Amino acid sequence: MLVDLELIKQHCRIDHEDEDKLLSQYAQAAKEYIEQKIDRTLYIDALPEDESNGLIVNAAIKQAMLMTIAHWYEHRESVIVGTITSTEIEEGVWRLIQPYRIMGV
Repeated sequence: MLVDLELIKQHCRIDHEDEDKLLSQYAQAAKEYIEQKIDRTLYIDALPEDESNGLIVNAAIKQAMLMTIAHWYEHRESVIVGTITSTEIEEGVWRLIQPYRIMGV
């Protein structure tokens, strides 16, 4: 896992183990989501020799993953009814990952 489960739990303010499996699923989905957004494969500590577009996870990518995981943890449904909501999370994540995006010519 690219982001330690204990760090995820601390970020989400969770002090029990009941949802560890769910948080691990969110972490994997956040990794795939960010990889798709930046068109790069994320690695924890070293790039394979044949990987030209890979990226070793840094603090900005970890923060984007934590924000995404926490958002999904708090908003488990695709639609929220009866409240005023904000879409700031997407903008914040984008600002963190955008500098690492590979753009086609």
